[in-house]
Amino acid sequence: MRNLLFAFSFLFLFSCDEGRKTLPKSTGSGNEIVLVISDAIWNKYPSKAINEIFAKDYPGLQQSEPIFNIIRIKPSDFTTIFKTHQNIILISENGEEGKKNNFWASPQLVVGLKWNKETNKEQFAEKCKKYVAIFYQSQLKKEREKHTQYEKSIKDKFGIEVKIPSEYTIINDSTNIFWATYNPPKSDLIKQIVVFKININELNFQENLIIKVDSVLGKTLKGSGESNFVQIEKRFPIEISGNTYRGLWKMENEFMGGPFLMKIQNQKEGNTIVSIGIIFAPGEAKKRFMVEMEALL
Repeated sequence: MRNLLFAFSFLFLFSCDEGRKTLPKSTGSGNEIVLVISDAIWNKYPSKAINEIFAKDYPGLQQSEPIFNIIRIKPSDFTTIFKTHQNIILISENGEEGKKNNFWASPQLVVGLKWNKETNKEQFAEKCKKYVAIFYQSQLKKEREKHTQYEKSIKDKFGIEVKIPSEYTIINDSTNIFWATYNPPKSDLIKQIVVFKININELNFQENLIIKVDSVLGKTLKGSGESNFVQIEKRFPIEISGNTYRGLWKMENEFMGGPFLMKIQNQKEGNTIVSIGIIFAPGEAKKRFMVEMEALL
């Protein structure tokens, strides 16, 4: 009976108007997705697709962290406490497919998928890839909305929009470079944002990009001595997606390092604007800081 009620609510979900009433504030972390699915469906192909697409490792981190943490529950357990979560996926045998914003709470994204004996595995996987991108962009949007102002100095000098949170301290705001840092009291956490311009020929662009970024970072981000400075870690692969680079940095001759997220924007006459976020967070999960950096840069 509970499964029949779930199927009915699933159909009802995608046939209703969104703005029907005042909604409660959504709950849960943007890093989580509540997955409502029966054991019978989960034990078929959907478990493989969900784990390989929604719960795969976030790129550019040394330790494994999923893109999304999946909270899997049965339809009979899908009660009010779960319905207000900000991210929900409903998978049923005969339900409608699609997405709804702000159905049980706000802000909220609810996605419906169907799996039965007629479902094509490849098409189901493609839909999962489509929706994981939508969920991730929704997470970025919420992160961007936390910080409303773009840094005017960066816009004026480099022609790009970067948000610098108010808790950051600006260390260098000169003609050729902008550098701001955040290191809260009684904490090992350090977040750095550096923006600068370099000139690169198209020939061997990726190799020359890293060489020139290393040159700027080495002169800017210093350690305790002259031989201690930040460089890109070459022993770890750099993940490239469009104009976004993810990888690891290290402090030369010191036991210090962490992830970075870098964006590049090419301009005329070989000029490239680089904005890079550096994270040092020993003993902490790093993915949430990387999402924050991607939203700021």
